[in-house]
Amino acid sequence: MKIQSKDWFKKIWVQVLIIILVIGFVINVKQKTSSENSTELKARAEAGVLPSDLVLETDTSLTVDTTSTNLTQSIARAPSEPSYSTEQREELIKKQFSGWDGSHRQLVKMVKKSMNDPDSFEHEETSYLDKGDYLLVYMKFRGDNAYGAKVLNTVSAKADFNGNVIQVLE
Repeated sequence: MKIQSKDWFKKIWVQVLIIILVIGFVINVKQKTSSENSTELKARAEAGVLPSDLVLETDTSLTVDTTSTNLTQSIARAPSEPSYSTEQREELIKKQFSGWDGSHRQLVKMVKKSMNDPDSFEHEETSYLDKGDYLLVYMKFRGDNAYGAKVLNTVSAKADFNGNVIQVLE
């Protein structure tokens, strides 16, 4: 009789072990897919690949609202601001960029906020185009990715003449 009870115990033990392995596998797959999605989003954010409709609020007199109607009204108001002389324009543009490495100060702050390791930020180069009502700023930078490797990223954004980032483009 003891032999039969041990066989019963072995059968139950195998079934319980199989159930535990299946549950562990399902949990592992679920965690892996959710972490891959979040890792992909973080990597895209580090690279500056964010939705083009991402609009940031600033603490200056020209605030941009995230609703589409207020956004178009705010952008429409920007050209009606007094036009600057060439010297004033150049001075306003010059104030936006670091004299040390040429980076756009507000864009650097925004990029660092979206990085996994903000202390790993290294500015490579920044260039801009004056589009009349705004500046189109392109920046290359390095930073640690989720695996600790240094990667080169780029970001482009619109900035107003007060140095505020209006919209991230890529």
